[in-house]
Amino acid sequence: GWRPPPGGGGAGGGPGKEDEMPNPFAITAATSAVALDTGRRSEIAFTVSNVSGRPLRGRARIVPLEGTTAGWLTLVGEAERDFTLAGTQQFVVQVAVPQETAAGRYLFRLDVVGVDNPDEEFSEGPSVTFTVPPPPEKKKFPWWIIAVAAGVLALVAVIIILISGPGTTTVPDVAGFTEEEAITQLAEAGLNAGRIRDEHSLEEVGRVARTDPAAGSEVEQDARVDLFLSIGTAVPTVTATPTPNFALTAEARATQTQVAADATATSVSATGTAAAVATAEALIQQAISKYTGTWLNDDNTNAGLTRLVISSSGTTISLTASGRFRTIRASGGLASQSCVTIFNPDGECQWGEGQLTYAGDPLNVLMETEPGLVHDMTISVTPDGANLSVLDRIKLNGQVQFSSSYILERQFRFFATAIFVNPQEIAPFMPFIFATPSP
Repeated sequence: GWRPPPGGGGAGGGPGKEDEMPNPFAITAATSAVALDTGRRSEIAFTVSNVSGRPLRGRARIVPLEGTTAGWLTLVGEAERDFTLAGTQQFVVQVAVPQETAAGRYLFRLDVVGVDNPDEEFSEGPSVTFTVPPPPEKKKFPWWIIAVAAGVLALVAVIIILISGPGTTTVPDVAGFTEEEAITQLAEAGLNAGRIRDEHSLEEVGRVARTDPAAGSEVEQDARVDLFLSIGTAVPTVTATPTPNFALTAEARATQTQVAADATATSVSATGTAAAVATAEALIQQAISKYTGTWLNDDNTNAGLTRLVISSSGTTISLTASGRFRTIRASGGLASQSCVTIFNPDGECQWGEGQLTYAGDPLNVLMETEPGLVHDMTISVTPDGANLSVLDRIKLNGQVQFSSSYILERQFRFFATAIFVNPQEIAPFMPFIFATPSP
């Protein structure tokens, strides 16, 4: 506040030198010590009064003391203000100390000078202190929490693996691929190539005929899949007897009543026509007999053709096909329907029946199961008569939708039949011995 100059004179005293420069402003602070918040911030109000006895315009200024940095202190509002006679103004100073500032005690004050005569009209305010506390100790990061969380996650992963087991994948259809292409396709599906084996098939020689497990099967990841490479179609060999030496030509197979000489056989004389026809018919029946019987697919994982029953009457061959699934029409396309029912737990149902006239090997038969839905089968038998190779092309309105290859084995059930013939009548032509498989 305003103070009289020392030795200055009072009532009855003569004016001294200090009377020429009295304090024109009285400055008081709301507090002498400022408490900083956790962000090291605060503010303080100063009241400035005009005690000069005349109107003045004053300018406030902050004065840092004892290590205080000016940048920590900010004057709120206008620094220059008009003071009426005995007028009062309030100034607010904001304190903001950086976090990296060292702990300690700091001071500042607020001075006010007259704008018109700052060298002679000025007043110093009281000093205000603020204490900067030491920075709070940084808490150590609880690394044990991460270790516990990692352990919990690992345990959960192990439990999920144990519950779910290894992943599964679908065996791709690689029929018609080369061995290298098929192995690549299996690897892309997460599978390994197993044994490579040969078998008779309608596929091109050297191409994959089928796989085991079959295409479309669900297997575990990294499972081994065997590949069966085609060595061509097995064509039954018909061997003529020494006397005479006859073979079937295309014309004989087409009409079943005509016999023509093989390219390397001698022509048949007109006088031997009846005997030649009888021999040709016997050869045809022998060729047909290799197909007749019941043929089974012993692949338990196979979801397609499981049974093929073939019978004959003369040169007419009848076929009945069955499987665990059958193809049906659905929503303008095709769908696979399971044959497993409560009344049929074995899960095998009949696809349909087909019929054809024998015209040579292999057999080609069309089996229509629904209007426009046809099984176009090409069937060939191995020379030993033990296996049947079937290529089943599923057609919808004449267009092939997909195809499957199957290898079936003959189911033998022998029975004895007594045939009484005159050996002298049959001996001149051919000493046949018939073994008839039963369907």
